[in-house]
Amino acid sequence: MVEIGESNLRNLPLYDQERMQKAVKVLERRRYNISPESMRMYREIIEVFYEFRKLHPELCGLSLWGSRIKGLENRESDTDVLFFTDGTPDNLEEVLAKATELMQEKVDSFIQTKRNRGHFKLDIREENLDRKFESLINKIDTMAEERGVEVAELQNDAVRREGEDDKSYFGRMRDSLVLPLNPLFDPIIGTPDVYRTREYVLQQFEDLPDGNDYFRVFMQGKAVSERELSQVRAMEHGIPVVIPPYPQYPKTVETGRKFYRTADHLPEGIAQKPEV
Repeated sequence: MVEIGESNLRNLPLYDQERMQKAVKVLERRRYNISPESMRMYREIIEVFYEFRKLHPELCGLSLWGSRIKGLENRESDTDVLFFTDGTPDNLEEVLAKATELMQEKVDSFIQTKRNRGHFKLDIREENLDRKFESLINKIDTMAEERGVEVAELQNDAVRREGEDDKSYFGRMRDSLVLPLNPLFDPIIGTPDVYRTREYVLQQFEDLPDGNDYFRVFMQGKAVSERELSQVRAMEHGIPVVIPPYPQYPKTVETGRKFYRTADHLPEGIAQKPEV
């Protein structure tokens, strides 16, 4: 048994080193590495979600993230999900609480910790996405202005503040560049509207005069969040594993459309399994 500091999950069993090293090898060439156990759990979550959605059509999809999509989980790992909503009824928090409680009841190995009881959610209505996109662009502009460079010149090492440690730097990059729109670029399942929302955001980048430059910086933040920040947290929790960088995040909106599935690439109907 090992202590993992201030985490909500304490006294985890020691990680299976051989399994972890295999997962890391896969992560050298693939963005995700979902274990068969987690995939079975995700499929059960999907079934519960669509059954629940019959009563609550304002829920239109799920985003999957965290250690389980990388194959770095253990038996005590929590299950990170975010709900996409098309509208925000007055009782939304109550609805989301019922949905997560049902998943915990019906799905084996679904673990809900204090951290993910906050009911992560993203309203995918265009007026909300427009506000989040504007905020993202303003933050990128501010980073460039603070450093006296053009957005095209922003690189990860140029964004780090003098004397800033890894945890602070990676956390700030995640909070500034990723969190507002991040769930749309994680593995998602849901109605075609969720995938069209991805395309809507990509089109927002494309419509900017220097849209590819802003998109590349956004993808830098995504890379930091998915790999470097995970590495910092793993070491902080005493998990002896080195998470490799993933070099294939798209650098232009055009390649982003190919890298990320959008509604145009889906048959009519509902996607029934998470992207891998």
